[in-house]
Amino acid sequence: MQDDDVDPAWDNLVSWLESIDPQLKEGLHVHSKRIPGVGRGLFATKDVPPNTAMFKVPKSAHMNIETLAPLYGVKHGLSATQLISLHLFLHKPDEGRCTTALNFGAYISILPEDFASHPLTWLIKSSSGDHSDAFLLDCLTPAAVRALSQVAGRFQEDRKAVLDFMEHHPDIAFSTRISLSSLNRSILERSILRYLWAWLNVNTRCVYLRLCPSQSDPDNLTLCPVLDLANHTSAAAHATKTTPIPTFFSPPTLTLKGGDEVYLRYGSHSNTTLFTEYGFVEQTCEFGGQADIQDILEIMIQKEGSLGEWIKATLESNNYWGGWTLHDTPSPAHPSYRLLPALRLLNLTSTVSSVLQSDDPFSNSPDLQAWQDTLLGNRDIVSDINEEQTWQQLREICSLAVKRAEEGINKLQETCQRHTITGWRHYARESVMMLWEEERRVAEAVQESIDNAVN
Repeated sequence: MQDDDVDPAWDNLVSWLESIDPQLKEGLHVHSKRIPGVGRGLFATKDVPPNTAMFKVPKSAHMNIETLAPLYGVKHGLSATQLISLHLFLHKPDEGRCTTALNFGAYISILPEDFASHPLTWLIKSSSGDHSDAFLLDCLTPAAVRALSQVAGRFQEDRKAVLDFMEHHPDIAFSTRISLSSLNRSILERSILRYLWAWLNVNTRCVYLRLCPSQSDPDNLTLCPVLDLANHTSAAAHATKTTPIPTFFSPPTLTLKGGDEVYLRYGSHSNTTLFTEYGFVEQTCEFGGQADIQDILEIMIQKEGSLGEWIKATLESNNYWGGWTLHDTPSPAHPSYRLLPALRLLNLTSTVSSVLQSDDPFSNSPDLQAWQDTLLGNRDIVSDINEEQTWQQLREICSLAVKRAEEGINKLQETCQRHTITGWRHYARESVMMLWEEERRVAEAVQESIDNAVN
């Protein structure tokens, strides 16, 4: 083996797994190695036929609510995300990438060293006084800003729960005999970047595993050694897993060659979701291109004053507020099913304003009754005039989205010229650029679809 191939962290992980299952190595047909600019990846060690087991991971090697409960008490009161992130927080490796944790130490030592390129890191660092990457936040698309805010909200909620737990259990005996009695709330509060590392490992690497009676229980997740080293793809063939003992199979229609990278598929997500949740975007996204025009339409509705407030309340009561997006897949490019009802209602305000003061406007307005019938599937449109106005307004929104995207691209380029862009920041810049370019491309495509329909 060449020096470049020596990987103590991987070897230690395999040795630990073998100590749990002595037969594991015989069925292990993958290995991990570093990929420049990406991190780690998972690769086949030999030719593997389609739909062939490549490895399986013992249940006790997983990090989840079942395996961690004995360390923190069955009645810990934490969610799976909170409990796993607590354990990682307490056992984060020092700068030599080696942890003394007796439980899962070999696994923890192979986790990513940091998440510098993740937008949540930029946000948390900025809120903590380190604005070195704030310029990237200033260049995000409105959709990414909104989605990132939601991710940050979950992070802060979980962090508070973990801090509360540690504060109220100072003498709990952890596997490493770490005592929390010497840690006060102030010290814990200042360790936000340490907890961020723990939380992002959970948020970006956990996979679904049925552990609870309800299939939809949010605690049905686990950190799975080896499996979580596989990178995501929606373009190439990907491997699959089975339960209850997770077994990783090669792609069902592809023979892997020795040295081929083995991929996972995280699910069908927009690039905005991939970026704000996982920290990357795809050139070819399985979800297809998407442009979020939520902020544009919200401004239009707000400009209607009291009528706008009624529109918002009506859309909310009918569960049609938000989710206003444009898509280029499947062809032809089109608005989301939630967008058209909002635009149709917005284009009725001039005809129904006189009846909005009544207790039941829908009973006094045939147009509003027709609008509600479109929601129920009893009719396709409100009226020919309303439909024409709706699509004309949608075209105007597309023009605004294109203009906004072009301004966003120019701002990103100008901003980055004033900063040193090397290493992961180069990748981050390209990711943000792809988000803006996707919004412009999709808005132009929907605009073209409208023009083709009219002509």
